[in-house]
Amino acid sequence: MKRGNSKRRSIEPVVALIILIAATIAVSIAFVSWLVGFWNIHSTIHGQAIEIFGDSYFDSKSSTLYLHIKTHIDPTATLWFKVDDASIVDIRIVNTTTGSAEIVNGRVVASVGSEFWVALKVSKSIPSGTQVYFKVYTEKGYVYWGWAQSR
Repeated sequence: MKRGNSKRRSIEPVVALIILIAATIAVSIAFVSWLVGFWNIHSTIHGQAIEIFGDSYFDSKSSTLYLHIKTHIDPTATLWFKVDDASIVDIRIVNTTTGSAEIVNGRVVASVGSEFWVALKVSKSIPSGTQVYFKVYTEKGYVYWGWAQSR
């Protein structure tokens, strides 16, 4: 005695093979993405790196960008800046939390592990409530960029 419909068909072997190959590719892509992320974390911590914190802001009354930075560059980091399409007319270290940072020839030179605030006075007036685009360059050619809210 037969149960069910004898005309029922199973998955074709070719379709099963295609599904298996697609799943293998998806897992491979996920693994490579994880591996690249893992490598970036370690190369950032042990290589050329700076952190720009989210509490950085632009003061529209004084036309000054305040950047909160921490360096991981060994032994020292030499940094220079670009703010929107404006010229930087003055640069100064406002506060150093850890390590040391100083201005040398219009650039910031900071020891490894230094955390500090740098003030960049620009030649252009930027209204309150807009975002200010900036870039931070290092002597080894790395470029870090971000946005700061104007207040």
